[in-house]
Amino acid sequence: MNKLQKALKINALFSSISGIIMILLNQPIAKLFGTSNSTVFG
Repeated sequence: MNKLQKALKINALFSSISGIIMILLNQPIAKLFGTSNSTVFG
């Protein structure tokens, strides 16, 4: 596996984990930024 493939796989993994965390913890993240609408697709 070359460096580009490795970097892209790590990037995809990090992005997926970040997205899952944001979906699961949307209420605390919304409170942190002071927003009232905390639904994902609403």
